[in-house]
Amino acid sequence: MISHTVATRAGSQPGQFFHCHEQNQNLHPRAALRRIGAVIIQNRATVNVVVLFTSFELPLIVLLGVTALAGFVVGLLVAALSKSRPNKSD
Repeated sequence: MISHTVATRAGSQPGQFFHCHEQNQNLHPRAALRRIGAVIIQNRATVNVVVLFTSFELPLIVLLGVTALAGFVVGLLVAALSKSRPNKSD
C-alpha cells in the first residue's frame, strides 16, 4: 500500500501525513510582519505600466496590491451575481 509506505517513512501512522505540525498553530505577528516586509522590500523596483493608451511608472508592490484588490473585487462580484441568479432545473 503506497500511502502506508509513505506514512511510515515519514515516521507517522498510516493516513497521518504532516504529523510534525500541530493543527492549531498560529502565525506569530512578528513573523507575519517580517514576511510582509520581505515582500515589500523585494518588490520596490519601479515598473512601466501601460493601460490602454497611457503609460506610467509605479512601484511593483503598488501594482501587486492593485491587481490583488481588483481580483478580490471581481471574485466578490462573481459570487454575488451567481447567488442572485435563480437555478434553472428542467
